[in-house]
Amino acid sequence: MHFLDYFGPNRHAKFASTHAADLLGDGNAYREIPLVTGNRSRVAEVQDVEFPKLLDPVDDRPPTTVITHVSQSAAGEFRVRGTTSDNGPVKKVLVNNREAKSTASDFAEWEIVLDGAELAETKLTADAEDAAGNIEQRSNNWTPQF
Repeated sequence: MHFLDYFGPNRHAKFASTHAADLLGDGNAYREIPLVTGNRSRVAEVQDVEFPKLLDPVDDRPPTTVITHVSQSAAGEFRVRGTTSDNGPVKKVLVNNREAKSTASDFAEWEIVLDGAELAETKLTADAEDAAGNIEQRSNNWTPQF
């Protein structure tokens, strides 16, 4: 195990178990350091250790959508508001298969206006798709109480 820059710039520490004869025999000068190594480990100063390549993150989680507010106007239109959360950019939110308008960054808040005919004897269904193509698996549903 390496700790980069442990002893200073480009002065790295390589720790090994006292039971790992193959590691201890690699030509490095292993030693004890009080309060750092125990009775089963040793450390050697090494140089020219390349920083490991970090993992490339992959967005493989779908967004989550919640309908937070439904109100009806005097004209019979329904204003539907909600929120969507994801670990990356959200591409779109659909309410009853119609695209909602984002009212905050990345659909953190969204809304759509539907006419009353679109809701007659049905329910509201909201779901989202993120920029990586992940589609919400469980839509958020709201059934109007007429």
